[in-house]
Amino acid sequence: RRSNPRSGSEAEMARFTVDEELSELERAALYLRPEAPALQTAHALGALPSLLRDSGREAIEQLAGPVHDVLVRAETSAQCLLAESCVNIVEGRIVSDSELEELVLPLALTAINNTRDTEVVEAWLWVLSLLIPRLSAETLRTRVVDLGLSKGEVDETVQSRVVCCHVLGALCLHMPKAEVERRFFEKAIALCQDTDYEVRSCMCGQLEAMARAVGPEVAKEKVLPEALELLQDEEERVRQAAFKGVLALVDHLPSEAVLYSLVGPLRSYALDLEDVSRQRCVAAHFGVLIRKLNPLLEGEEAQLVLLEHFKELCAGADEQLRETCAGAFTAVLAAAGPRKYAMHLHASFSSLCADPGSAQPRLKCAQILPELARSLGKERSAIYLKDPLVALLQDGEPAVRAAAIRSVSSGMLGQFCISAQAERDAVYAEILPAIISAETGIGRDWRLLAELVKGFATYPAYFTPEALHDSVVPLTFRHMTYGVTPVRSAACASLSAILRATKRYSHRVEICQRVSRDFGRGRSYVHRATFVSFVRHILDQYSTKFFRDHFLEPTLDALSDDVANVRMQACLLLPALKRTVRLPEGAHTLERLTKNLKQLASDADADVAAAARSVAEQFKQTTTLGGLKKDSLDAEAEAEDSRREMEEQIATREEPPEHRRRLSDSVASSQHRKARTSEPGDSIRAGARAARSSLYTSTSRSSFDRSH
Repeated sequence: RRSNPRSGSEAEMARFTVDEELSELERAALYLRPEAPALQTAHALGALPSLLRDSGREAIEQLAGPVHDVLVRAETSAQCLLAESCVNIVEGRIVSDSELEELVLPLALTAINNTRDTEVVEAWLWVLSLLIPRLSAETLRTRVVDLGLSKGEVDETVQSRVVCCHVLGALCLHMPKAEVERRFFEKAIALCQDTDYEVRSCMCGQLEAMARAVGPEVAKEKVLPEALELLQDEEERVRQAAFKGVLALVDHLPSEAVLYSLVGPLRSYALDLEDVSRQRCVAAHFGVLIRKLNPLLEGEEAQLVLLEHFKELCAGADEQLRETCAGAFTAVLAAAGPRKYAMHLHASFSSLCADPGSAQPRLKCAQILPELARSLGKERSAIYLKDPLVALLQDGEPAVRAAAIRSVSSGMLGQFCISAQAERDAVYAEILPAIISAETGIGRDWRLLAELVKGFATYPAYFTPEALHDSVVPLTFRHMTYGVTPVRSAACASLSAILRATKRYSHRVEICQRVSRDFGRGRSYVHRATFVSFVRHILDQYSTKFFRDHFLEPTLDALSDDVANVRMQACLLLPALKRTVRLPEGAHTLERLTKNLKQLASDADADVAAAARSVAEQFKQTTTLGGLKKDSLDAEAEAEDSRREMEEQIATREEPPEHRRRLSDSVASSQHRKARTSEPGDSIRAGARAARSSLYTSTSRSSFDRSH
């Protein structure tokens, strides 16, 4: 017989169909039934925190039983998902401590007791560790301690004894000293001598908690001997875990015990170069090692022995070891101090930045550069980190260059801003070409490109105006022209900031004219929309006179653009445009703005009309400059506008007066011609454009939205 394919799909749909009238709690209870599809069960488990937050006690009463049943029968993924929800419940403090004991604790105990899957057990051990600080003393004594001790019996499996280690370690931090010593301290000590290396390795991670629980003297007598024995264990994995545990233990022992009992073994273990896995372990914790041992070592020479050993690790043959050393460099520098960098660490860092065998050490170096620069300070960074940064920006591996670009964009350039002007300019003069070179290799990663271009806005604080005009301004124009929307937006913001820092009047005029010509009156509607975005930054950062002198006319044209999306964006600027009007000389401009608002409010495109109506009231309430009615806010706005205008005049005084006057006359003449040709026919062209807009709207907006 031929099967009906529709019958299977209909049956599947019936399984997933639920009554829409059910409440969220009823729907969750339905999803937690044994016959519910796994997808619905997973949804209910993931929604558990929000259900408890919204319904409180009622949710606990209705869902506690079904959730417990799911835990018993569910697969690994569902059990881990439930554990994750419980973590969110505990950390979010969604329910009270007593309700945690009622709902979450039974789940954790059941999972830890009955599950053999390591992933599930680890997930629920984490839940239990978060629960323990919020459980009552009685619950800890009767339920959690008993769980831990029962798991630690000699006839239990290795996994059970490891669980015991975790539970007892977590309990040490939240029970009184007397209770710890009476109930399970000796058991914990005995686990350090377990026959299985996994148990001994796990106990290494509990040494610090045990020492904190019983105090320095008991720790010296009981915990320290076990730690020293674990440091010399027959298994290298145990020795490595013991090395980490002993480093943490140092802070909880009497200083004389550390000096006479731990310094020697720790140093001997760290200086052993025989096993590469040990070298990686030591390298990862070398900063902690120096910080803990340096105060106890006598004399500068003894301290430098550790740094010399770190240099040997940095030059090791193992690629992963060198990568680990690069990642630990900032911690080592913080422990050793910036004064030791030049003599003892710079050569190693430079070699890692140029590692010929693997890109991973170079990548790690590029990632830690900002933190390393902050630790060194500006003067040392300018001397020692300039060349590594330039090399990493020009690295042959794209991932390394990307990491270096992100370091530059994160504010690292400020770490080279030294006090001496000549030296500072020389440093930045070497960095800028490397940045430009790195930019050309970014390729299609528009997120990284947007991050870099956004950082251009800070460059006026570091690079000379000439360097910005010659190297950075062309880049911003290129990205305003060809970039995707986030890159174009970043380029607009950056060009606005660079324009404000441009000191030569001729350069300012050149930039303004190019923006108006190529974007304000560009043939592509995307470019005209980019112009509107650029103008938004100009209105926020510049004086009204500067805006009127350079961008007023093309902005007014944008209000009657052929493309609806451009009109809509320009329409949102109307209140800000009104604030640039100075009466009485700007009366004609105010009249044009008012007329444009009325036309846009009845635009053939519904979105444009809605945008116009949304700003109409704000436009009405906005005041102009030089008006008769003024309040304190108007006075502050005019004072701020005057301050900006003064700054703009001061910034361009380097231009020869006759050259600046000739350029000003040229700009004024050009604007007069544009105004004379555009004003009489405004209303006629606006009507024609409104009539044509319907031809553009359906196609233009769809492509415009895709580009945005």
